Amino acid sequence: MKRVFSARLALLAIFAAQFAIADLILRRPPMRVWIPCALASAAVWVLVASLARQRGARAAVAIASAALLVVQVLFFRYYHVFFDDDGMLAARHMWSDVRPVVVRMLPNASVVTALVAGVEYACLSYSPRIGKWPRIGAVAVFAIALFAIPHLRDGSPDVSAIWALRLVMRPADAHAAADVQVPALSSRRARLPNVLVILDESVRATDYSAETTPETTALTAGRVELREMRSVASYTAIAVSSLLTSRPPTERANALDHAPYLFDFVRAVRRATERVHVGYYSSQTDSLFERRDVRSATDAFVTVDDLVGHRVDDIDDVIDLGVDNLLAARVERDLPKLEKPFLAIVHLSGTHAPYYVDDARAPFKPYRHTPAWSGLGELHAAYRDAIFDQDAAVARAIRAFFTAVGDEPALVVFTSDHGEAFGEHAAIHHGQSLYDEQIHVPSWVLSKNDALDDAEARALAAHENDFVTHLDVVPTLLDAYGVLDAFPLRDYVARFAGRSLLRSDDPPEIVPLTNCTDMFPCPVRTWGLLAHGRALVAQPWDAGWHCIDLRTELEPPDDPACAVLRTASHSYFPTLPNGHPN
Repeated sequence: MKRVFSARLALLAIFAAQFAIADLILRRPPMRVWIPCALASAAVWVLVASLARQRGARAAVAIASAALLVVQVLFFRYYHVFFDDDGMLAARHMWSDVRPVVVRMLPNASVVTALVAGVEYACLSYSPRIGKWPRIGAVAVFAIALFAIPHLRDGSPDVSAIWALRLVMRPADAHAAADVQVPALSSRRARLPNVLVILDESVRATDYSAETTPETTALTAGRVELREMRSVASYTAIAVSSLLTSRPPTERANALDHAPYLFDFVRAVRRATERVHVGYYSSQTDSLFERRDVRSATDAFVTVDDLVGHRVDDIDDVIDLGVDNLLAARVERDLPKLEKPFLAIVHLSGTHAPYYVDDARAPFKPYRHTPAWSGLGELHAAYRDAIFDQDAAVARAIRAFFTAVGDEPALVVFTSDHGEAFGEHAAIHHGQSLYDEQIHVPSWVLSKNDALDDAEARALAAHENDFVTHLDVVPTLLDAYGVLDAFPLRDYVARFAGRSLLRSDDPPEIVPLTNCTDMFPCPVRTWGLLAHGRALVAQPWDAGWHCIDLRTELEPPDDPACAVLRTASHSYFPTLPNGHPN
């Protein structure tokens, strides 16, 4: 009888300690953190087990605890942190990124959850009954342990996830620009150029080549490659905001709310009675913009909703339609109608996971769309096929631009919002880190019909192998329009974090990087700095900074440039992503 009771008590202990065990195996926190977290978690599940005495109640608890365990293990496998406040806020804010991963994991996760729930149900069914005094003791243990946990989001995986559920009821933050007005900017140019900016999605520099983009490569002979272009974030919303404002992502939300976009600056450009018109053509949703008045800052504004004829909440719902090809057709139709001179931004999406592939035009096989650690080579093949298919749409947009502008000055600028990971640094897709595979992006500039003078062309070519960032795009384009030195721009230029690549100016001393801002929550706290060909990066599980040489991708020992970045980090980040003082 005593042996039976001991076995039943062991089953209860396994059930109550399952999340503490998972925490110890996966996260491996310091004992001073793990012990109170483990005690709090075990006390909660002892109380739950004591209340789940009916068959239906036991089944509900078994399913709930199994689902919570499976979700946390899968989330940790993907992001290397447990689902907590950051994860909940990020999931709400960027559901279009999260949903494809959830949908593809759901079938296998459901099967595993059912199996785990069966084990949980058995533990509950054969565990001993818990009396009044043990329940009171569990409450006392929970209360005492709770005070020893620094923050509930740092608790065991069950406590942090349950605590994060409170955020479901929090209303979504809404940000709108507060009356952004840029004064008229008189251009020094004899002729204003027409500019096409092609903004790609999730394309990393190492996979952008003549092999994956044959049509564009053939069409843009003579372009200047910016081989060392970096994004300042690996999430679209942050990267695009910085690219369009030349403001660092570490600025506070109230400052960015008042920051003009490239749209605002360019629409203010004047030459005599002539002004520049602005068109934004996108196969993305407009939810990536933190500003809600962007449409009114343009002369033409097209999103995926317009391309497919109905509201789209998630690009994944329409990716099979080949939305980049629909976008190219729309650009071909609308660009001749946009009054010249103009700035046209073409924003693509087909290279976002799960990657649009036309099997008839897929040179890289076999391929698969499912994000999993097994078969990463096939997932990478689908990604390269998506770039190859998208290349035809990019080439169509460029041809339409050349046809529309004729022999007038023309400038084409190409880049991608961020890169993509395929197992590097234990990551798939993007958003988990700021290592080079997620921020090193392709970029090039093509000038036609004397859009740039000889000195500007030489200066641009001299930057071909220099380290540059998206923060340089706005100053460069304003210089191309001949207004960067305009007197009304002086205060704005002083706040730019980038420089014009049409000049030989020195690069910024330090460029901050982050995936987490006031307006954009992130599931994995990760940030860093760029300077002197080095990247200083850290993630929640890092005890300190990693300093990477961007050319060798190694961590140089005793490197003076790294020492400069570590010292500078104190001005930007008072704590490390793990919460410890910097």
